[in-house]
Amino acid sequence: MSAKEELAKEVRELREQRGLSLSELGRRAHLSTSYISQIESAKLGTPPLEAPIVAIGHVLEATEEQIDYWVSLTGKLRQQRMLEVLGIERNLQNLATATGLAAMGLTPEEIRKLVATTVAGVNQWPE
Repeated sequence: MSAKEELAKEVRELREQRGLSLSELGRRAHLSTSYISQIESAKLGTPPLEAPIVAIGHVLEATEEQIDYWVSLTGKLRQQRMLEVLGIERNLQNLATATGLAAMGLTPEEIRKLVATTVAGVNQWPE
């Protein structure tokens, strides 16, 4: 199960356990029903930001551990999306050649880890 699908499943299941409709959750979290529906159906085009996920978690009375986990999933989704946008995965060999990383003897997997670490650092910047 992907991070997006896992987040969708957990939010939907907790909302249903709490007996809330999409519109009621949206009203309480100050988010649109459509936005929450897209999260729950794993169809949100852009990975959700931390603040809406935290708001949803608080309304659903999720544990701090659950909320932290959901936030970590959104971080993974943003990293994946950034890699997609930059085309790094598809063009890894070109990147390695252009930057000289291949000449340094780094394997594609090592380059992938280096890029993921860099992207993770970018995600730590204040929004």
